Amino acid sequence: RNIDAAIAAGVQHYYPSEFGADLTTPGNWEQRYYRDKVLTREHLQKRSKEIGYTYFVNGRFSEWAIIPHFGIFPADHKAVIYGVKENRQSLLPILAASEYLVNTLLDPISPGSPAERTYKFVENNYSYEEIIALLERLQGVKYDVQYLPIDGAKEKEKRAKETGNVDLELEASHQLIQGTGGTLVKGPYDNNRWPEVKLETLEEVLKRVFANPKEWPLTALPYLNN
Repeated sequence: RNIDAAIAAGVQHYYPSEFGADLTTPGNWEQRYYRDKVLTREHLQKRSKEIGYTYFVNGRFSEWAIIPHFGIFPADHKAVIYGVKENRQSLLPILAASEYLVNTLLDPISPGSPAERTYKFVENNYSYEEIIALLERLQGVKYDVQYLPIDGAKEKEKRAKETGNVDLELEASHQLIQGTGGTLVKGPYDNNRWPEVKLETLEEVLKRVFANPKEWPLTALPYLNN
């Protein structure tokens, strides 16, 4: 509806809510977690003669790399990860993502250009092993880490579908994405288009988050101060 309304209102270019993994990564397109994004892409492609659109792909926000939703519990010093410790995920700090976004908005679109544009921005690709090691060093504690086989997530997804539990199905779907490396964005990246954008490393981001835990409630870090 948003796309149709935008076209009816005379909007020339549209940015869907991509901000995340690359849907073209093998396996991602079929995942329930991305169903609405897939439907959005399909509708944009269907109406591409009437409106242009831009996909902004950045993997995961660096600030969200340590939230419980993704299996890491910094307040409890533990992690439950589907997949193996070597699995990598692409990260980009929110501030850099905001700057890149504005730059893409200002990037001229030449007459006759294809309707679809895709930008990819990544600070770096980190393995779970690297993320956990960094947390242990910054917090000065040893983490209790479990790496679970993705078969468990597949079974959970099957059970969720059979019972009609959408929340559980979404949870299992995202665990499958993580467990199969679906949060890794493959290059080439567009960072060099705007070299003036400052890219904080994950260590710099986490130091900032730990210094102001109440500004980042998704990390559950406020409980560290109790």
